[in-house]
Amino acid sequence: SAASLLQNQNKKKRISAASLLQHQKMIGVRCAKGWYTEDVEDFKKLFPPQSLWLILPKLWWLAPAAHEMLKPLVESGEIMTTEDFIAEVKRRRDCQDTIERRKRMFVAQIHFSRSRHVYEEISRGFVMETSWLQKYLMKQKKD
Repeated sequence: SAASLLQNQNKKKRISAASLLQHQKMIGVRCAKGWYTEDVEDFKKLFPPQSLWLILPKLWWLAPAAHEMLKPLVESGEIMTTEDFIAEVKRRRDCQDTIERRKRMFVAQIHFSRSRHVYEEISRGFVMETSWLQKYLMKQKKD
């Protein structure tokens, strides 16, 4: 499949969001691997409804978000519910302002741990523009 071809070409071997839930028991949720998806509507099916989402600024891409960073963002409303996150991705995709419009977004899935009473990041991934995989594979064939 196209996804497995990309995985073989990509040294980091990212997995799709659809595959994430199937493989979580094997790789563990705290594994350093990420995921990607084109269809944000899949979030409703793939992730628990209580999931929270944060679009990560580039300065936050390297280290996982800690509770101390997340709690004020939750309280201020910057961390979104799944429904709000899907609406925000669609708004950004449709935006005509090239500064605000984002084709690709790196996001963190946030969870409140009731046992530890902290917000924690449990996964990261890219929300890609539609058809990015086909465009990438076509480019690879030309090279």
